[in-house]
Amino acid sequence: MRRRNLIDRLSAGKAAFYDGTLRANETRAHERLGAYWEIDTDAAKFTLLDALPCDGPLTDRLARTSTRLADLGGTVSKKLINWGYAICDRSVRTHHRGADPRAEFPPAWPYREAAL
Repeated sequence: MRRRNLIDRLSAGKAAFYDGTLRANETRAHERLGAYWEIDTDAAKFTLLDALPCDGPLTDRLARTSTRLADLGGTVSKKLINWGYAICDRSVRTHHRGADPRAEFPPAWPYREAAL
């Protein structure tokens, strides 16, 4: 119920922003600017031309990785960080672009050696 409420508030904020009734630096209780994603969000839902490439089966496995208080190893940790970065980038740039939708810099992997 909280997730649905948050998404409804983000949708209302996006509509108000594009209608011109909500400025980017303004905060209202039921109209917010932002984006929502989860670790298991499907990257294919977002169609950005310059999005970082994500392998679906690999990101599904990463989403199911148990994040206990144990060392996951360098490679898995870096892939999880890259996956979080990629899905965050896709969601934010799809759902909340602000006044200027152009990316100032194209996205790049935090850990190039662990690209997805």
